[in-house]
Amino acid sequence: MTSIQNDGNVRVVEPLFNGTIATGSDDHRLRIYDLDTNNLIQTLNHSQYVWAITCLDKTRLVSADQYQIHIWNYIDGTVIKQWDDNAGWIRRVMYLGSDVLAVAGDVGSLKLWNIADSKHSYGLLLRKFDKEHGADVLTIEMLGDGRMVTSGRDGTIRIWNITDKEWGDDVDQCFPRLRNCQGFYDVDILR
Repeated sequence: MTSIQNDGNVRVVEPLFNGTIATGSDDHRLRIYDLDTNNLIQTLNHSQYVWAITCLDKTRLVSADQYQIHIWNYIDGTVIKQWDDNAGWIRRVMYLGSDVLAVAGDVGSLKLWNIADSKHSYGLLLRKFDKEHGADVLTIEMLGDGRMVTSGRDGTIRIWNITDKEWGDDVDQCFPRLRNCQGFYDVDILR
């Protein structure tokens, strides 16, 4: 067994590329570790507890503290984009591909952001689902078949269809469909 000492209560661990992991903790820091050497590679600062991390690619990751979303180049430690989510505490982030980021909050909301929008220094909100869960959204996971599952403090699990064969691979075609999407979820599984 290998042990890595991290200051603060660790809230989240995310595998990255090339044998590295990212941790987020109560001490307002995001840390990148090399698993082969157990060495700390990079420390990135937040203003609040780091609650969520998701890896985008070999150089970028998204992290969220209680209120802000950050896109980092985790190799050189620079912030690429940063913005306030304005939906209470952020509990989980999940990269869905095609530059779409899902963000779950503590008020039962789920938001989809376009993180590739080059016109803004923040993400472009594609779609907001208010109170689809009756309370905090605690988890987001990909099912691997074009669906995403969320769970909430209200005891529900929701399965969301996040792909549509009509979208194809063209991101420009995808975003308008997400903006206008109604009834995004397929199935409600109640307690």
